[in-house]
Amino acid sequence: MLLTRFRRVVILSVAVCLGSLLTALPAAPAHAADAAELDLRLPWQSGQHPVTQGFDCSFSHGGAYPWDRYALDFDMNVGTPVTAAFGGTISHIEDNDGYGHAILLRSGPWVATYGHLSNRIAPTTVQRGQVIGWSGNSGWSTDPHLHFNLRYGGSGLTDGTPVKPQPMSGYADFDRIGCGTSHEYHPEGDLPGGWWLGPTPGDPVTGTAVRSPGTTLEINFRGADNGNQGLDRILLTMYQPGVGWSTIFTKSAGGAAQQDAYTTRQMPNTPYILVSADVYAKNGRIQKAPNGWRKICRSAPCERRPDDGGVTNPGGGGGGGGGQPDCTPGQYQAAVFTDANYGGSCVLKGMGEYPNPESIGLPNDSITSIKVGSGANVRLCDNAGLNSPCEYFSASDPDLANNSINTNTVSSMKVEGGAPTTGCAPNDSQVAFFVNENYQETCIIKEVGRYEDPAAINLPNDSISSLKVGNRVKVRVCDNAGMNSPCEYFDYDDANLANNMINTNTISSAEVELRGGIALCDGTNYGGPCKWFGVGKYNMQEHGFNDITESVRYDDNWANLYHIVLWTERDQTGNPAHYDNSVAEFDVGTAMRNRVRSIEIYKHTPPNSEIIAPANGTVFPASTTSVQLSYQHGPEKRVHVWSDGYDYQSTWASGDSRTVTDLFPGTYSWQVQGRNQVGEGAWSPIRTFTVNAPPVVAGGSLTMEAGTTTEVEIRADDHERSSLVLTAEDLPGFATFADEGDGVGTLTLEPGPGDAGEHVITVHADDGALTGSGTITVTVSAGAGAYVFEDFQQGAGAWWKSGDVTAANGVMRIVTPAGGAAETSKNAGTAALAGHDAIKLRLDLNGATLLGADASALYLDQGGGWKFVPLAGHVDQGHDGWQDVTVPLTAFQGFDKSQPFARLGFRFWTPAAETLELDEIAFTGGGTPAGVELLPEPWHLTGSNGADEEYQEFDPGLLEGKTVLRVTYDLHGLQAIGGDASAIIFDQGGWRFASLADYGQNGHDGEQTVDIPLADFDGLDLGEPTEGMLHTRFWYGSPFTVDILSVRAL
Repeated sequence: MLLTRFRRVVILSVAVCLGSLLTALPAAPAHAADAAELDLRLPWQSGQHPVTQGFDCSFSHGGAYPWDRYALDFDMNVGTPVTAAFGGTISHIEDNDGYGHAILLRSGPWVATYGHLSNRIAPTTVQRGQVIGWSGNSGWSTDPHLHFNLRYGGSGLTDGTPVKPQPMSGYADFDRIGCGTSHEYHPEGDLPGGWWLGPTPGDPVTGTAVRSPGTTLEINFRGADNGNQGLDRILLTMYQPGVGWSTIFTKSAGGAAQQDAYTTRQMPNTPYILVSADVYAKNGRIQKAPNGWRKICRSAPCERRPDDGGVTNPGGGGGGGGGQPDCTPGQYQAAVFTDANYGGSCVLKGMGEYPNPESIGLPNDSITSIKVGSGANVRLCDNAGLNSPCEYFSASDPDLANNSINTNTVSSMKVEGGAPTTGCAPNDSQVAFFVNENYQETCIIKEVGRYEDPAAINLPNDSISSLKVGNRVKVRVCDNAGMNSPCEYFDYDDANLANNMINTNTISSAEVELRGGIALCDGTNYGGPCKWFGVGKYNMQEHGFNDITESVRYDDNWANLYHIVLWTERDQTGNPAHYDNSVAEFDVGTAMRNRVRSIEIYKHTPPNSEIIAPANGTVFPASTTSVQLSYQHGPEKRVHVWSDGYDYQSTWASGDSRTVTDLFPGTYSWQVQGRNQVGEGAWSPIRTFTVNAPPVVAGGSLTMEAGTTTEVEIRADDHERSSLVLTAEDLPGFATFADEGDGVGTLTLEPGPGDAGEHVITVHADDGALTGSGTITVTVSAGAGAYVFEDFQQGAGAWWKSGDVTAANGVMRIVTPAGGAAETSKNAGTAALAGHDAIKLRLDLNGATLLGADASALYLDQGGGWKFVPLAGHVDQGHDGWQDVTVPLTAFQGFDKSQPFARLGFRFWTPAAETLELDEIAFTGGGTPAGVELLPEPWHLTGSNGADEEYQEFDPGLLEGKTVLRVTYDLHGLQAIGGDASAIIFDQGGWRFASLADYGQNGHDGEQTVDIPLADFDGLDLGEPTEGMLHTRFWYGSPFTVDILSVRAL
């Protein structure tokens, strides 16, 4: 709404009852869920993981999955340790269709979901940052990642209120990530950068270089920001033996997204120097030596030596300075070093496979010592691709020279969980081996996989005496290495292997397999050796099954639930062949036989049906009585169609269309749902179609003063979006109307002194087939002198609160004469301030200036005289536009909030004649006590020429300690007569009454609430019991209706 001092443009919407817009001020929620109270940390140990799907993404975050509205998907390799974002207790969700292996982390009313895991620790109480599982690709997952959500008040997977998990490790802006785009989130201390060591940017990013003493070194580090509010500065630091660390160059970045720090240095005559960099971001984050360091030696070979003064390179064994990180492995981590005794260059690796020297990050055949973190089991191999010979390490070794894997021979490595321990408890997809009977002493847990020798099992040869088997796996144990017979299968726990074909202390190799799954076989009709696989993606070369598959067999428990895709190349590339899960076993056919190099297995999910026709928003002619709806996806589908007065829901049936009949003009909403053998899918998004109806013309009413000009913008809408023609009739002489096109008309009103009164104008809209109409009621006042037009409506908890300012009769117009004031006051009810602590005004001065002191003030009357607060000090003087003004009750000197009061008033005094507008006066803060209801059911009174009365017995004790009676009623326009002819009455040896004509808005048509002090019931003695009768009486000389809706004692 645009307001000026002389001209007002009012936009009228479709006419509604203003009373319906008035509601009590909303109560504050019992708990505003704020993730800040959890002190969240990112759910992994270290490193960077891109967010591949953020908040409110239609793919799977929100929409049909409202509990996941604020979920985050982090790109994460299988086997990456995930940690507790906050301290609490964890429980497992097994084999969930969507989340796969999942964890629920709970703390009080908070619950977080970790989805698509490959493994988890046992349910227990955990600390913030503790490893609780390992990422994976289980469940409904297209690629390996961690799914994380946070909810308040939930107990399972889908209940509770979704909450944005931020701030997390200081990061509080996941909102900007968006959907379907890879956005790298860099936790604290993670700003990328790159080195070059002159004269050209051609040297490796990390490592060493050789320069003669006296050579000019051109050193440059390029820092780049990723969502850290820009870079602040870059510090280049250098370590020189015998001197230590020092800053050699500082470059200010000034908030840039990228900055080079370039300097030159003379190579000193020392064995070597180390160069590092510290990058500082605008948001306070710091990265020490991002993307590595540089070591420059005066002669070759340029290697890390034990006498380097304790200075560490990236990931070095200890101490260090100049921002160089420590290389001490944490839980489920390992550090490998190029020198014995944990010296030389080193890297820190988490759980995962590193099939070549490049992925390890150290030169080939350079590893000489290893540190193993708690819970980790490390496999070092002599050849790339984790090919034998290999050796397992579950403890640190300062010198590999005494092992089968010798110094300077390692080309690949794998870090996994499951180092030997005691008290092993395998989950459903694991097996535990024990060296003693009855599951005692040293043990180790193994995942699904093949362990061809004692080193792979990581227990001494011929030492296994008992085993525990998870519910979803079986294990084949063999007497000889290489899985050579004799062998025996176990799908149950055995506390003593002495009674089996495979005896105690004879096992040299083992293979853990899924009980259920899909098997690839190297012969037709499932002949030859077969290999079983579960959900996931696999390269056949790593499983010894490259180019030999000839048939595929489904386990009985997997039939009709899972799907397999065979690929002719590695990593799910090349030509695919899809095999439906409707049959349990089949021949792969000539197209794929002996050509399969990778596969993918996933579980079928219920179908997500999709609407085809009619297009969303389609409008049909007014004569339409039936419409055909078309859709797709799912063997069976059902449709739901609804509108005002119309509801149709079909039964499940095949086919891709339905015809709905018996339609009438109006707008219809509809959606479709599909189901298959797995279950019911989500309902599709809601779409609409319309059977044409007459255009809708906005209506309403307004009040204006003679001598002023007002333009009213009138809008019409048509379901067919047809071109509308607008006309007006019954225009008074001071009004003109113009059709502006596109369903918009302008009504210009310029009443004069002789136009006072009410005028009704009708506007028609014609779409060529149908015509719709609306009316605008214009009330013109004389407008002389000080004038206040008050059209506010009374509502519970928000007294004198208007409706929407763009609706008719939504504001109070205040016209002040030159050098004078406009003022008014109103009965507020004695309990109107109960539970509140301030008075709020929404005011438009239209550029006016208010005089000070009590000339322009708010007033409260408690029966002992007015208490006032000057408004001049609370408003933005001379402001043209709406402003909110809050006046605390403590500002009314001498006012006692705990005592009842009767009236609230205000006065506006301006130096010149002004027009002010007031949209709202409302009591704010706290809330109104509920009180005690005395009226079990509403009273409905009617009469034609006389009285109607109602009575209600009640417990007199309900009035004990009460001071106010709050009455909610509707006069339906009755101008009530005073005295006991329109009263609420208590019987106490006679009538003690208060007349409703003295409270609220007499003659009002609509619900209103008033507060009546019990002291106003003349003669009522609260110290004595009443006769237990509540009574109301209304009398009038013509037909009337009155509803008493509620009577509460406060």
